[in-house]
Amino acid sequence: RQNIYGTETREKRAVRGIIGSPMKLKGTFRLNNSVAEVANRLITLSGKSFESGDLEPVSPRQVELFRPIWVDGAEESLLATLAAEVRRMIKDPSQTAPADIAILVCSYEDGWKVSEQLDTLGYPYICTFETRGERRCLEKKFSGERLEMRLDDLRRARKLAFWMRGDRIKVCTIHSFKGWELRRVLIFFNPTGEEQGEVAVPLLYTAITRSQESLMVLNADPQMVKYGQALAREGLVERRVATAPSAPPT
Repeated sequence: RQNIYGTETREKRAVRGIIGSPMKLKGTFRLNNSVAEVANRLITLSGKSFESGDLEPVSPRQVELFRPIWVDGAEESLLATLAAEVRRMIKDPSQTAPADIAILVCSYEDGWKVSEQLDTLGYPYICTFETRGERRCLEKKFSGERLEMRLDDLRRARKLAFWMRGDRIKVCTIHSFKGWELRRVLIFFNPTGEEQGEVAVPLLYTAITRSQESLMVLNADPQMVKYGQALAREGLVERRVATAPSAPPT
């Protein structure tokens, strides 16, 4: 279900030197029931079939403080909503520290837009990728394969330092955050190109299952609106529609 690279999974059935069939693990100690229900239902609604089945949280069901939130809207409105949510979280340090927050994006370009919002708020953050300014400087010096090599080196170094700066908000692409998790996850879901269509559901599923406690999906993809509406009808998420940010007073 997290096959966001289009890997042929049938090749993984047999591993040379290991005898026997693979075991499928269903139980998860990492996710709470609310997040797991949203992730499972997203797959069911999509009508897609995968090797792995539904997630089954091992922890006992209990009243959870944070109900998943789904927000549909245009890019600018969603970025303003995201900034407002981060501000609300940070205002109560007893509930949320900056280190508890991960903001996941589909692309580096969207990561830069999120970073600009955090710069405006003045909150400390760390990314797994280059800044917009660093990218422009490298593009002036290099091109083609040399540019890609320099960018890969920079991103690799940033990713190694990502968790060492534990006092900061984490801004990361969904692809890079695969395999990690954090208490508070906000997903700015704005897929383009190859990430739309068939890949969109596994990509969003992967992002949703990064949340240990609270979840907000800020969806800019018109094709995914139907999922938010269906999840809200079933009471699995609180659905909102982002409105255009008001102009600052003159």
